[in-house]
Formats: sequence, C-alpha cells, structure tokens
Amino acid sequence: MSAWLTDDWHAMVRAVTARVASGEVEANYDYVFVDEYQDLGEEDWPLVDALVKGATALWLFGDEGQRAMSHAQGVSIPERLAPGGVFTLRAGLRCPAPLLDLAQITVSGKPWAE
Repeated sequence: MSAWLTDDWHAMVRAVTARVASGEVEANYDYVFVDEYQDLGEEDWPLVDALVKGATALWLFGDEGQRAMSHAQGVSIPERLAPGGVFTLRAGLRCPAPLLDLAQITVSGKPWAE
C-alpha cells in the first residue's frame, strides 16, 4: 500500500474512532463482525474497541495466511477481545482440498490439512 494511502487510511480511522468514542456517532450494536481481521494494524484496534462497547459479542474472521497489508505484520487478536476463545476452521469450504493442498505446499512446503 502506498504511503499516502496508508496515511489517509489511518487519519480516517483516527477520525471515526474519535467520533464514536465521543458519542458523536452512536455505536449501538448487539453484535460486531470484523472480516479480514488479519489486515488490521495496531492503530485500527481502538476503532474496534469503540464499536464493541455494549455489544453482546464480537466475531473476528480472518486467515493469517492471507495477510495482505504489510503494516499489519505481527498483529494478532488482542487477548482482551477474545475472552470466549478462538475457534479454528479446519476444513476449507471455498475450493476443493487438492487445490488447497497445492497452494499451501507452494507457500509453506506442507499440505494444508496438517
């Protein structure tokens, strides 16, 4: 991601976080779903914190093997956001298993199912 786009993204996230945290924008959700969590950087988590205040549940979906944003390297689910535990999907449902194995062998040298 180019620097200007990253800077604009972070500025937008900070602005939205401030508006939600101040109550200017109401975050009144029973459930919050975050898809592609693996691409969130440390600077993105305050927005998630602000959105989940009062929520019954937070669901994070992602795949560490599909991290696309270089600024998010090394970021994992903060423990405080996963008190109910982490559930790992062990079956691929998007494409046939042989294709998953080929992709995983190409990336890591071992089959996906292991």
